[in-house]
Amino acid sequence: MPPLANARGAPPLAAPLGLWDLLGAGMAAVSLALHLRFVLLDRRAPADPGLYLKRVGEALSALAARDLEALGALLAEVSGWYNVLVALSHTLSDGAPWGARLPTVGWFALILLTTGLIARRAGGPGLAAAAVGLCAGMPIVTLQARTLWIHVPEAALVLVGLALTQGDPRLRAPLRLGAVAACLGLTLSLRPSGLAWAPLIALPWWAGPRPRPAALLGLALVAALAAAPTLQGLGTYLTAKANARAGYVERMPFPELSGLLQLFGPALAISAASLMPAHSPLLHRFALAVLAQSALLWATFRAGFDNFTLLGPALALACASGLSRLGAAGPTLAALIWAAAVLPTHLKPPRGEDRGLTLGYATEIKDLHRPWQGYGAAEVEAIISATCGEAPCRIAVNQGIFEPGGEEPGRLGLTLLGLTELGLSDLRHGGGRRGVAPQLAVDWGCAVGTRGWEARFPKAAAAFDELVRTEGMLPLWSSYLRPDCAVRWWVHPSVEVQRGRMPTTGAVKLPDGHLAQPVAPRRPPPRRGPIRGQKDEGRP
Repeated sequence: MPPLANARGAPPLAAPLGLWDLLGAGMAAVSLALHLRFVLLDRRAPADPGLYLKRVGEALSALAARDLEALGALLAEVSGWYNVLVALSHTLSDGAPWGARLPTVGWFALILLTTGLIARRAGGPGLAAAAVGLCAGMPIVTLQARTLWIHVPEAALVLVGLALTQGDPRLRAPLRLGAVAACLGLTLSLRPSGLAWAPLIALPWWAGPRPRPAALLGLALVAALAAAPTLQGLGTYLTAKANARAGYVERMPFPELSGLLQLFGPALAISAASLMPAHSPLLHRFALAVLAQSALLWATFRAGFDNFTLLGPALALACASGLSRLGAAGPTLAALIWAAAVLPTHLKPPRGEDRGLTLGYATEIKDLHRPWQGYGAAEVEAIISATCGEAPCRIAVNQGIFEPGGEEPGRLGLTLLGLTELGLSDLRHGGGRRGVAPQLAVDWGCAVGTRGWEARFPKAAAAFDELVRTEGMLPLWSSYLRPDCAVRWWVHPSVEVQRGRMPTTGAVKLPDGHLAQPVAPRRPPPRRGPIRGQKDEGRP
């Protein structure tokens, strides 16, 4: 049996590759392959759950015009570089459905790689295999990494910086020093929470060698410049968080066990292993620091634990350190936990529109375990083409255009489709633009799965019903996501609908007498990089 830990005094990475390295690499490779499969097959439009991607449209325009001045201005703002990265990935992929989400593959790979690297340096190949398995089996890492959730790159950057300072705390190599400075600057300029997480990069300096004063001065200068925009808007950020605290407390006074299981998976059952003595104090310091920061942020703002993506790798490192004390049983148990968490759900075939009996999540379109190939960007683009054409168009939105219970009505998805000229009437807070009749409206009929959203926005449903009644909106098209959940599109009576341009999926609800006869094709609204791949699923 290969050694689980390095011999005392031996260089941590000098141990030859063995069975545990192959096990860890295998779990990471399978997890990455499943992640890439998801990105390539999933037809959902990317969402903006944290509302930090509002400048993607500007970044797309600047890239198309090669406007370096506009790009520089964006990069100088909080979250600006992330908006530019998403826009650049979408542009380079020529508007492919997976384009904007392609960076998520890199973030996920960095999290797994650095988690294994930190663990191997601390305790050898066995500890590394256990850490990678536990980390790759945690939904807070694997499922969040499949979205544009801003806390995922935040966690990846902190882990990369920590791995770099762990490998050489003195940062003697200029390239390593530059890489640490980049991680520090990108983390601090990503979002205000970076002010809490970025200092973790310096943990190896706690009781060990430190860089030379000139290097520390350079890092401090980078941190000050990167944090300046964040600090400038910190008051507004904290005020908004404080105003939202009461709502968070009302919806969830305390973290529920079921919610924690959804975030951490089976690994939560062995979290007590993190209390066992660690091979390296760094692992416990890191885990305790992340846990303390998470608890403090939660107690202060009461936001959900899904905001603390970094807690996943930290818990995996601490638990793996404890499990490695069990000899070969430790990484073996971690591998079994990974297999139980990943293989039964992530290997399932893609899901789509379905009127038959389904098992699984309350709303399948929000299930990130496997790709979704039902209602998505292609259907939205077809409906808009069939109704709006070149004319000005406004859409009234209840829960969201692309998914139920969305954090925003669907602006990011429309931006990536190039439909930036469309107007949106957001009904979540009870009414859109007064006196402006929308041409289209979208709502959702789901028996379960959206109650939390409805509690946050109690006026939305009544506002939508009033709109349908006062404007005489007619049912246009619907698609079932499952037997008890459907998306429904409505159209204003004055709109001429081109049947030939309607989606081939779902069901057209409007009476034939209202539909226009086929005419010469009109140019659809201007768009950048349309999302392709509308699929005929054989539905009426």
